[in-house]
Amino acid sequence: MPENGKLAPSELAAIPGGRLAKPAARAWNAAGGPAEAGCLPTGPESTYRDLAGQEKQRHEWCAKGLCGNAAVPGTSNHGLGICVDLKEPWMRAWIDEHGRPYGWAKTEAFQEWWHVNFTGEVTIDLFDTLRKGDRGKRVLWYTRRLAYVHEPGGKAYLKKKHPPRKFGRRVEEAVEAFQVDHHLEVDGEIGPRTAALIAASFRRQYQARHHKPRRGTHSAAASSAIKAPAAETTRPVWKPSYAARFIGKWEGYLDHAYLDTIAEPDVWTGGYGHTGSDVKPGMHVSRALAMRWLISDIRSAARGVKRNIHVPLTIRQRIALISLAFNCGPGAVEGSTLQSLLNARHYEAAADEFLKWSHAGGVVVEGLLNRRKEERWLFLHDGRKH
Repeated sequence: MPENGKLAPSELAAIPGGRLAKPAARAWNAAGGPAEAGCLPTGPESTYRDLAGQEKQRHEWCAKGLCGNAAVPGTSNHGLGICVDLKEPWMRAWIDEHGRPYGWAKTEAFQEWWHVNFTGEVTIDLFDTLRKGDRGKRVLWYTRRLAYVHEPGGKAYLKKKHPPRKFGRRVEEAVEAFQVDHHLEVDGEIGPRTAALIAASFRRQYQARHHKPRRGTHSAAASSAIKAPAAETTRPVWKPSYAARFIGKWEGYLDHAYLDTIAEPDVWTGGYGHTGSDVKPGMHVSRALAMRWLISDIRSAARGVKRNIHVPLTIRQRIALISLAFNCGPGAVEGSTLQSLLNARHYEAAADEFLKWSHAGGVVVEGLLNRRKEERWLFLHDGRKH
């Protein structure tokens, strides 16, 4: 049995923002667990606390007449490295809803909302991945949260009205978009990592929109955390995922390579309109691979837009230009009349140039024209400049 407050470095392991006893740290850092959800301690001494740290805490609380908020030195679970004082209230809500499979729960110090502890009862192997075709209450639980959580750019991943109970194509697309935004492997399934981040994003955004200071806030860090909502409520920064939905809708997903004979010259294409030496005749293209190709192609098109356009753009304008360059090649922007007009700040005249890129083989193609019209509409509907 380790001695309270005297754990050796070999008995401890790091977690984001502190240290815990190795079993507790392994559970905290597990796939889909508290660490991946973004749960953090208020500081290093809010995790493992040696005897000197326990004495310091006891002295500070007793000076305020609140000795009950600090254990007698040598008896605190902090001294065993099996508890954490959480930084923000939404983290406690996450632990209450999802912590038990990872051995983390609220079982002591009930007057302190921030204090959670490791029970040792880890059952994380019980998580069943949700995927297309599943249905029921567990699907509804996550679709409700995807209908509440907003993308960095603005709207929710699913429509709020009647979140689906069935894991269909619409839910799969929403999960893929969420995974892209949160730098997860894109597979369209709700595994432990994706589940943890959906829940954490929901709790962060709910706290930011409805926060009310709780009684007994134990530190300035916790108070400031409530007053400073997560980054999702601040000014969005451009990300390729913003364009992925728009472009993906128009390109469409194909799970195999095909020869595009409309292009000049003919070119092998797969996934979401991806071309290149990595597309081989007859190859199968998984949705995850197609999404990786799409994000890579969007980044390439975005670099061209950034290099050639030197005036402020809204996120919508940027998406429209990237979609045009993605579909028609860099020449649609670089060296074009559109580029000249836009750099001269003639935004409406530049928008009309989109419609000129709707020909193939010298004739207007209805599908291309419809895409150009939607790009033009997107370009003309303002948002904030980025």
